[in-house]
Amino acid sequence: EDLGESEEVKRARKEERKERKILKKKREKIMKKKKKEEEDARIAESMREEAEEAERVEAAKKVIKKEKKRKAKKAWKEKKELKRKSKRARKGDGGGGDSDSDSG
Repeated sequence: EDLGESEEVKRARKEERKERKILKKKREKIMKKKKKEEEDARIAESMREEAEEAERVEAAKKVIKKEKKRKAKKAWKEKKELKRKSKRARKGDGGGGDSDSDSG
């Protein structure tokens, strides 16, 4: 035997080892859970940042779209005004519209 150790001492040591092993497993489980929570928090933060970035991109797209629409409307108005002016100019080429001038 182990230099006269009693069975009771052997059992006590075995029980201590078993308890230490259980405690170690519990600590490992807690650490794994903590690491998972930290990783989940990092992922959630990353997803939140991506969502915010997507919102900023969408907002920028809307601004660009509105600006394009505004420019197109302005160009359309300018073109319409030019057409109106050119029509007036053509009507005015007949000598000012004086009907007496062709009589004689």
